[in-house]
Amino acid sequence: MKDRKELIKITKVVLEYMKKLESANIVANLFNIMIITVKKEAKTKQDQMRRFLEIAYSFKDKENIKQFSGGKKALDSAERFLNDFFKVSKEGSEFVLNNNLLKDLDIDELHYVFGWCRRLLKT
Repeated sequence: MKDRKELIKITKVVLEYMKKLESANIVANLFNIMIITVKKEAKTKQDQMRRFLEIAYSFKDKENIKQFSGGKKALDSAERFLNDFFKVSKEGSEFVLNNNLLKDLDIDELHYVFGWCRRLLKT
């Protein structure tokens, strides 16, 4: 598990990328909702992470993310974040997070990072 100072550094990088998006707050909220949902659904941290990455991967299909979007700008922002920054892919039956900054984080650490992004974007 990463220490708090390291998570804050990671949060700052993610936040800087999100600030470039037109609907950054919607993207941050979406990721928080996804994490909270999988933490309630799955029992183990590994299952939670797998489910989280599976959901994120499914959002590469615009039809799947439309139901959470706040319109075209939000949809475009989410798509840009998923494809250009988060970079989740599927290799065989496994879902892989290809962002070098985030790939070693567990579900709780991702929750910390996206939770702080959401809070800081509101200010």
